[in-house]
Amino acid sequence: MTHSRRSILGRIVVVTCHQGSTAKLGAMLVASVAMLIMAGCVGMESRQPLPTAPSVDLTRYIGTWYEIARLPMWFQRHCIDSKAIYTILPDNKIGVHNECVTDSGTLDQADGVATVVDPTTNARLAVTFNN
Repeated sequence: MTHSRRSILGRIVVVTCHQGSTAKLGAMLVASVAMLIMAGCVGMESRQPLPTAPSVDLTRYIGTWYEIARLPMWFQRHCIDSKAIYTILPDNKIGVHNECVTDSGTLDQADGVATVVDPTTNARLAVTFNN
């Protein structure tokens, strides 16, 4: 295999490989990416799920909740002034309306329905968003 190199403005080096080495380079690239992915998984630790409240009074849960702090979530990466509005729906369901002002000044909204997972405690909800 032969290589030819040339410098452009002393900063960028272009390498051209000859004699069918493209397949070898592709295999090396795939192997390198696979090793990086596996290295990332080694440092991951499993954590126990956070405990839920023993019981939730849904009538006190209903209303507007303003966000004062949060863990970073990808869907809120450009949000400020976030709030959630919960309402009672028929069939023991809860209406969910989330909104925030984006960093560009527009209002971002998401609407959904929450269903109680465990009716004995009301402490876990399954939420489905429409948008």
